[in-house]
Amino acid sequence: MRQTFRLAGYTVALGALLFMGATVPVRAQTPGNQMNDATVTTKIKAELLKDQSLKSFEIHVDTSPTIIHLTGTVPTAVNRADAERIAKGEAGGRTVKDDIVVH
Repeated sequence: MRQTFRLAGYTVALGALLFMGATVPVRAQTPGNQMNDATVTTKIKAELLKDQSLKSFEIHVDTSPTIIHLTGTVPTAVNRADAERIAKGEAGGRTVKDDIVVH
């Protein structure tokens, strides 16, 4: 009888933990996170504009809590590498996904 209650207690505790874990997001989007993402995007765009070799190209920056996504077109692989380097410098632990096309 005592073992039955113990097993039932463990089952309820495990069920509660699984339910709580399923309802808590890994990183919820909050106004603070959104502001931080916007700040990172702005910093990267400002650095791209400061770079004399990149400022005339349209390089798009999209920032999420875990990824910085670069898109656009540049004439050389060196330009692409420079844009990626700048983004990585402001990434703050985010992964930089470079989809810039060399054309």
